[in-house]
Amino acid sequence: MGASDFVASLRPWSIEDIQIGDRLFRIPALAADRWLELLLPDEISLWSLLPGLLEQADAEEYLSDLMLVGDLDRDEYEEITWEVVGIAAGREWWVALHLLGNAKAEHNTRLVRGQLVLAGVDATKISLAAFLDAVYMIFIQNMTEQNRQRFDMMLNMAPPGVKRAINPERQRANFAALLGNG
Repeated sequence: MGASDFVASLRPWSIEDIQIGDRLFRIPALAADRWLELLLPDEISLWSLLPGLLEQADAEEYLSDLMLVGDLDRDEYEEITWEVVGIAAGREWWVALHLLGNAKAEHNTRLVRGQLVLAGVDATKISLAAFLDAVYMIFIQNMTEQNRQRFDMMLNMAPPGVKRAINPERQRANFAALLGNG
């Protein structure tokens, strides 16, 4: 990764070419704070998550129609939604949720917030992936190698029945688009 790639990965980027039914959708570049509003509640509403992110005004109606006629089932919808979260997070969606869950845990939240403020992290200007990188560093900065490995194992534990969801080709295409715009 070159210097320009490194800098570009810190910026919010749009997620392009999300295939749903016979249409392609786009999610505009969103800073970490917007993603956090969606991902920090104890109960994440998957139904409200994706339509609210899609740039097209008729997205919710289109998704509803697809589900009504059976062209999009709940599992497919959830897979698409979690893939989008994973792309924005720059890691599997469950790793992002584990990191955020640890960050918002009552015994950690003040420490994490304080460290982010002291480090000058501005969630209104950076990508979700960059924000999660900062949170990760807060947790591991004073860990032994053995404890870091345990922490990494915990973060990477997928929920039962879930397989790796990030489409590497889509992730590369979105990152290439980011570099073209950056």
